[in-house]
Amino acid sequence: MENANNVGVKPVNDYTLEVKLNRCVNYFDQLMSFCVFFPQNQKFVEAQDIKNGTTSQNVDKYKDSK
Repeated sequence: MENANNVGVKPVNDYTLEVKLNRCVNYFDQLMSFCVFFPQNQKFVEAQDIKNGTTSQNVDKYKDSK
């Protein structure tokens, strides 16, 4: 990506994220309620040195813990 400003997502303040869509997506609120979009605790993630999911090249396949 050349310029992150072209994505249409920006922080408004510490608690608000603005997302601009190219078209109406009636179910967008429901998509954002999936746990994969929940905020992560930055201190925990950094302490674990978690890289999975930080770029499209390092997303591990789901592994069932059972």
